[in-house]
Amino acid sequence: MQSACDIEEAVSKTKANNPYIAVIMGDSRVQIFTVAERNIMEESDDFFSALQALIAAYFVFNMEYPKPVRPVLIYVQFFIFLCKDDQTVPNCVNLFKSNLSKL
Repeated sequence: MQSACDIEEAVSKTKANNPYIAVIMGDSRVQIFTVAERNIMEESDDFFSALQALIAAYFVFNMEYPKPVRPVLIYVQFFIFLCKDDQTVPNCVNLFKSNLSKL
């Protein structure tokens, strides 16, 4: 398994500008990190907690979700975490929610 120094070094060299989740899989353990501004914000025991920290990072840094994952993160924010703000829910997210409710 990678040491904490290896993980911190890898994070410091990333070119990502947006907060993200990093997953390190070892022989007996999975480590999940929420990373923002080339710093490890939090190590989580489960992906759900990391996702919650990721969405919180976007709020704290007042950043927009990246376009490729925006609908997914908006869905998670609005309909799983029930955290609403002043942004409009895209039609594709409402359509997805509507189709889910028909299942």
